[in-house]
Amino acid sequence: MKKSYFLWAFIIMLISTSLHAQNWQLAVKGGGVSVDNVKDIYVDVATGDSYITGTFSGTATFGALASITSSGTTDIFVAKFNTSGTALWVKKAGGNNTSGETATGIWVSPSGECRITGGFYGTATFGTFSVTSAGNSDIYVARYNAATGAEIGVVRFGTAGDESGTKITVDASNNSYIAGRIFNSITFPGLTAITGSIFALKLSPVGTPSWARAGNAPGGSSAIAHTSDIRV
Repeated sequence: MKKSYFLWAFIIMLISTSLHAQNWQLAVKGGGVSVDNVKDIYVDVATGDSYITGTFSGTATFGALASITSSGTTDIFVAKFNTSGTALWVKKAGGNNTSGETATGIWVSPSGECRITGGFYGTATFGTFSVTSAGNSDIYVARYNAATGAEIGVVRFGTAGDESGTKITVDASNNSYIAGRIFNSITFPGLTAITGSIFALKLSPVGTPSWARAGNAPGGSSAIAHTSDIRV
């Protein structure tokens, strides 16, 4: 008999009671009977709304919203929840391939765009927008209307090697900063080639590269910040 694996995606909201203790406020679930993973979460401090992204397989359900079904082995999901844990919208993205896609970074811009980054193989579709990788995994940055979940656009970057975005943040001017992994060398449109194993990339509000830097790290890239400097 085939064994089924249940891995639910949880949003956990905590309220602090002291410096060393927290109490559960609520927990909600979403997903299906296959493997589903939350990879990143962004909380809007003004409204308390939560935005999550990750991957799912098969059919996944988030609250009372219509279920989403993956096109390939593993697809991307983006979802928004309010402070009561009610699912407000959910979107899927990806393609019909066996390698799957990843979504590992999410941020909401001051202009009201929910932006995600990760990696994809072959052709991936985000609403009415499609991108095709140059070889193995490529980097993508997708933009959604944070209020409605409507897809705004997607850009991709990559070579015949293996690249992916891992984290994203947005500054007060709505520019995006991406951290991720690259395979040796990459040239972003309009910029000179960079060489290394990790990268930091600045994009304009519509996704045009402004500058890129590379470095080397055996473990790949880590979180990125935009306070006084950029760190990978």
